[in-house]
Amino acid sequence: MRRKSDGRRKSDRRHSCDGQDLIEFALVTPLLLVIVLVFVELAVVVFQYNTVASAARQGARHGIVVQDSDAQVRAVALAAAEEMAAAANLDPARLDVEATVDAERVAVRVEYETQLITAPVIQAIGGGSSGPFVLVATSSMIRE
Repeated sequence: MRRKSDGRRKSDRRHSCDGQDLIEFALVTPLLLVIVLVFVELAVVVFQYNTVASAARQGARHGIVVQDSDAQVRAVALAAAEEMAAAANLDPARLDVEATVDAERVAVRVEYETQLITAPVIQAIGGGSSGPFVLVATSSMIRE
């Protein structure tokens, strides 16, 4: 067999790097998993925010077409916003919907408290609090 300049065979050299590869894999894998988890959680939060914004728009849209009293308009707007949020599987216990009605406008404000899975990781590296993350959307439309 042909020997390298340090006197070891080529196959012996390859086996000596296996431990190093394992250590590198063990060090990099948790970081990659956290990055993937952050991307997945970001996608979930964006979905939830889009749902909250759609619920606010849907509530205002339903409210502007009702020609009844302000209380009836408010009830229709609230029901439409809550129905839209429920259709997207948002937890109703963490959902807050408010409707403001006057002679010219209907405004619907939707708040949703989402709990971040990565909050402890973010807090450990020196950022933010571990409390709920509040998503807020408001939609205001002119009454017909």
